[in-house]
Amino acid sequence: MIGSLLDWRRLTGSSKRLLFGAIAATLSLPLLWLFLGWVLPRAAPYLPKLDSWPSTLLWIFGVHTLLLLPVAPLLGATLSRTRREAESSGPVFAGFLVGALAAMPWLQAAFAWQFGTLQIFPATAAIALAIETTLPPRKRTLIFLLLCVGLSALWPRSLLSGSLQDRFGTLLALADEAPGIAMVTDDANRGRLLRGPDGRAIYAEALAQEDRFLAHLPLILQGQPKRMLFLGRGSGQPIAAAGTHSDLEIFVRDRLGEPAHLTSWFTDKSAAPITPRTETAAACSPVSGGPFDVILLQPPMVTSQAFAACLSQSFLDSIAEALAPDGLYAVKIDPGTLPVEELALVMSELTTEFLDVTIWAGQPASRWIAIASKQPQSVTLASLRAFWRNPKTGASLRAAGRPTPFHLLADFLMPRTKVQKFTETFRKKGTSAAELPARTAQKPGSHFGFAAATSDDWTVAVLGGEAILPEAFGRIFAQIERAETWREPRLSILDQPSAAGLSGAEIEEIIRNLRSPPIEQGRTGRAD
Repeated sequence: MIGSLLDWRRLTGSSKRLLFGAIAATLSLPLLWLFLGWVLPRAAPYLPKLDSWPSTLLWIFGVHTLLLLPVAPLLGATLSRTRREAESSGPVFAGFLVGALAAMPWLQAAFAWQFGTLQIFPATAAIALAIETTLPPRKRTLIFLLLCVGLSALWPRSLLSGSLQDRFGTLLALADEAPGIAMVTDDANRGRLLRGPDGRAIYAEALAQEDRFLAHLPLILQGQPKRMLFLGRGSGQPIAAAGTHSDLEIFVRDRLGEPAHLTSWFTDKSAAPITPRTETAAACSPVSGGPFDVILLQPPMVTSQAFAACLSQSFLDSIAEALAPDGLYAVKIDPGTLPVEELALVMSELTTEFLDVTIWAGQPASRWIAIASKQPQSVTLASLRAFWRNPKTGASLRAAGRPTPFHLLADFLMPRTKVQKFTETFRKKGTSAAELPARTAQKPGSHFGFAAATSDDWTVAVLGGEAILPEAFGRIFAQIERAETWREPRLSILDQPSAAGLSGAEIEEIIRNLRSPPIEQGRTGRAD
């Protein structure tokens, strides 16, 4: 790389092959990714067991060197046996190998993960050109060495043996409560983490945007929430998001081993202090203390068996009893981790217990948020816009990746009729949620005791024209959000439908589908 450039310039007096080093740097990363992402996993069963990071690193760099050996000759750096030519080409070849291997970690950390491989090429060429053209010959070597020393600080800490000693990071807070010790740490590689009694990270700053949106969505759809209950995790970011809503009383029933006061370390510094009423309870214990306008289930990760118990009939019955007549129950579902039949079963249990169920795209969009209610759900643009006008709530919504109401509407996936059609199409007959906890206990590797396999069937059913696609809103919300006035029940964009690329009838159909079809008011949910 840079080493080969300097040697080539010194020995040949020409910069015609200045691109050699840049190409070498560009090629070294794809080779490493290919090796680590494809070759290494497939060769693992046949490799000797390496118990230490140094031996693992030596093995990886050794194989990577073998992969780079044929690259230099292909780019024109020949190895000659004659003395005169060997004196010229030998250092170039050595510079290519040493430079590419030495630069690989910092290039990957500083460029590849943030700007992409295409930016590595001009960045490398620019550094080499700067050294070539601005420095006198005697200072080039010293500057090059200083550059290498400076860039070594970008070496990923996870690859250093010292990082193993502080992999749990700096201890910020500790709670010694039954059934064990919970702690908050600043992890050396993953940032701030909340660790449960078993030492595993159960909440991290990376979930901030996802958890903010999960808390905001049911509160906004409810319209005028006064009392909200968090079941399960109840960690800092969603509580902080809920705390921006005016006159909202927050209750938290945290999972055992995760004291709520530790979550204050994850609350936005700009948010006002929040002191929710906290009760330590299992995530799926019967719900009491209602009625609540919003109940949000924040279970463990979807692969844990606790979530299966949260779909039992008794639990859903207690949720329905604790909800206010116009209350909403929100739960996050990850379709990618469930076989399509089990996904249909989850949605079937919700539609059986509750009168209305809608599905929204979560954050990321591959995850779903189910909103269940005992009454037909409806939403108006006027009520939505009121939340964005609130300074605190609006700022929190923007931090959650929803700068306008139409960014939220673009996440709408399915009304009740589409949910029911999905469950009727894919649910296996004879399967009930009562079996789920027992199956999970027998096979804890998967959420419901089935193999953790993914299926493309649900994408065909949901995204194949049977749902209100988020993309449909994506085609119009940019035009709508620029409108100065929003009228109810029509939008100003409807007066100029051609600007959005849709006909007026198409846009009206999309808006109508934001609301569930009329539901027979005599129905109360689960059949007796």
